[in-house]
Amino acid sequence: EIQGMVFPELTDWKQMDAGIYEIAIAPAGTSLDDAILTSKVGLKAGAVMTVAVVGTAEQDTLAVQVIEEDYSKPGPGEARLSLFHAVPTAPMVNVVANDLTLIQGLAYPGFFEGEGDGFATVDIVAGDYAIQITSDDGVELVDVGTIKLGPDRNYFIAAVGVVNNPQFVLVRTDIAELAP
Repeated sequence: EIQGMVFPELTDWKQMDAGIYEIAIAPAGTSLDDAILTSKVGLKAGAVMTVAVVGTAEQDTLAVQVIEEDYSKPGPGEARLSLFHAVPTAPMVNVVANDLTLIQGLAYPGFFEGEGDGFATVDIVAGDYAIQITSDDGVELVDVGTIKLGPDRNYFIAAVGVVNNPQFVLVRTDIAELAP
């Protein structure tokens, strides 16, 4: 059970058994009987998975999105950069690092029926990168800033919020920390 989370917080990694779990989201100070979202989520054995809530309560579009992340070791001297697009009504986005487009045309989850889970990953040579999330027409939506991407590390960026006030959450994980 996780309590007291505030947007856009993420929890620490939790080790859980494989299986089907029921997720319930209720406003702070209420009970599970007041849940505004319930969903069943399947977790795979040996997988590193992120469970995210996307959408807005105001627009009655809340949904659970499960992301299976790749925590295999990247190539020598490389880091792994992942982007999760969780800004409802935002256009497809790109990840630009040092003026190089690393991820292009990433849509919000469910934008393409049966496809487009809003998540993409790329391995990149470790180093310092000025990272922006832009619209497909090149307009900067979020300036992540300059990040030192270290080798054998995973950098998960979630673009969150609403289209007129997008934000980001960055989680850096040493891949060795998640080894069994």
